[in-house]
Amino acid sequence: MSNPQPAAEVARRWDKVAQSDQVELRQGLIHPSGAHGEAEYRATGRSQAAMLLDLVTTLPGPEHRAHRVLDYGCGDGRVLAELSPVLEAWGTDTSPGMRDLALERCPGRAVVAPADVPAGHFDLVYCLAVLIHLGWNDGADLVRAMAAAVAPGGLLVLDVQLTAEPEEGGDWISVTTWSPARLQLLAEVVGFEVVPSTVVPWNVLQRPA
Repeated sequence: MSNPQPAAEVARRWDKVAQSDQVELRQGLIHPSGAHGEAEYRATGRSQAAMLLDLVTTLPGPEHRAHRVLDYGCGDGRVLAELSPVLEAWGTDTSPGMRDLALERCPGRAVVAPADVPAGHFDLVYCLAVLIHLGWNDGADLVRAMAAAVAPGGLLVLDVQLTAEPEEGGDWISVTTWSPARLQLLAEVVGFEVVPSTVVPWNVLQRPA
């Protein structure tokens, strides 16, 4: 069994990545297939944003307001920047350096510290390529924090691989996997239901309306 690094240390390492002036190296760490230039990097964000838009627009809601979306662990805003302007889209990250990069990439978007995320505000909260870098206990704490931001009837999207033989990663860049039972138990703890989705390739949880 690996000994995962604490969430604070993981955040510190990503903050150091944010300060690197080697843009392609930084982008390659954030999203490996984006290591071949800005155009491809933006394309990866655009593809994921399109799937999230398809998912959130399936939710019922008043016609007079935009759906409210939060990118939890937004990094440099790779996905946040590509979300449709018809959404009220926010980003948050524990790394101040990443938040600065996201503000540069996403003018007009609200990018805030996790402590400043409004509770129960969002129709969709998504978290991509974050939980894989955390141990199970820190990951569970993060899911609780994200769940608190979801409005009644809203969705929580978690990018974490499920496997029959889960493992915790041993350092800030390695991969932690979960079991389906762990996901189900955590969903029950936060009062959500795991729901099937053919729209996105990630795990989807829903808060009761």
